[in-house]
Amino acid sequence: MAADGELNHGPLEKKSYDEMGELTVSANQMQKNLPDTIEKMLVASQSVFNQSEDLTQSANEVQQGSKQIAPTMYELREGSESQADREYEMVRMMDDFTGRIELAHLEGADVAKSSTEVLSLTKEGTTLMRNSVQQMQSIDGIVKNAVEQVKGLDSQSQQISQLVQVIKDNIQSNQSIGAECSHRSRSCW
Repeated sequence: MAADGELNHGPLEKKSYDEMGELTVSANQMQKNLPDTIEKMLVASQSVFNQSEDLTQSANEVQQGSKQIAPTMYELREGSESQADREYEMVRMMDDFTGRIELAHLEGADVAKSSTEVLSLTKEGTTLMRNSVQQMQSIDGIVKNAVEQVKGLDSQSQQISQLVQVIKDNIQSNQSIGAECSHRSRSCW
């Protein structure tokens, strides 16, 4: 019996054409559709797992990229924005998947226990994905801040270069004046 986890027995025999007969037809149709529904749930769960692996790998790459020098920060900023977009899409897909699981839970009393477990895992995964999005947004903010600081350092470096040039010009001017005074003092002797 399907309620006991046996999904391979034959259809129920329709013995009447009243409401019980209609119920038998509906139960047979549900039993026929149940393996496909379970297969789709397994495929979706595997997809979520694979995307989670991809997300973990991307997070590791972002962490290593943040240790690179200033020009690489520009590329990292673009990469983190792209990653955040993908994560938003994953959250949307997780929300859609959660809705489908909830619908399957309501439609099939025989799969209620399995649907509840999958629903719980999906909600936990959604929460983890949202946390990851927040972390990526935080990383993006840090990278943007670092880029701004690098721009500030560049501006300060240019100002220092200008000051050094003024000092060099003053030194050359003083040397010229000193040489002229030295020359004049010799001619005066």
